[in-house]
Amino acid sequence: DHNLVFGRAPARTSSVPARSSTSNSKEMAAAAPKKACSVCHHVFGPGVPIVKALDQMFHKECLKCKDCGTALFGQAFVEEDNKPQCVACSEKKQEPVQAPPDCKTCKRKVGQTFVKAYGFAFHPMCLVCSVCKKPLRNDGFYDDATDKILHLDCLVKL
Repeated sequence: DHNLVFGRAPARTSSVPARSSTSNSKEMAAAAPKKACSVCHHVFGPGVPIVKALDQMFHKECLKCKDCGTALFGQAFVEEDNKPQCVACSEKKQEPVQAPPDCKTCKRKVGQTFVKAYGFAFHPMCLVCSVCKKPLRNDGFYDDATDKILHLDCLVKL
């Protein structure tokens, strides 16, 4: 009768109780915590690559952007709410959505096409001299004192 200790034949007789290799591996497997993917929750099988990120474990095909689903294995990504997010989605969220500004001349909201001059927004047809009402090109001037945009020649006339 041969005693097996931890699955190996003892070199000499031991007082450790005999255990079969089958029961030993079952006990060790039960005692070891099972590693599972943070997304699909399947236990990693032997030889399956584990991607560690954000203090979590993923199958490489499960590591995806939380917003758009883009595969992130081998890609740069950021963490949001302890979940992976691609850089493109992260940048989209950082761009604040701003209401269109008001036109300095007519006070209505400008659309997608507007002129920015002297620190103000204008509809293209509204960027005119406050005195002569002719379009301003590169010859305009903003007068802080009167809050008007003028041609230099029209400023002299005031």
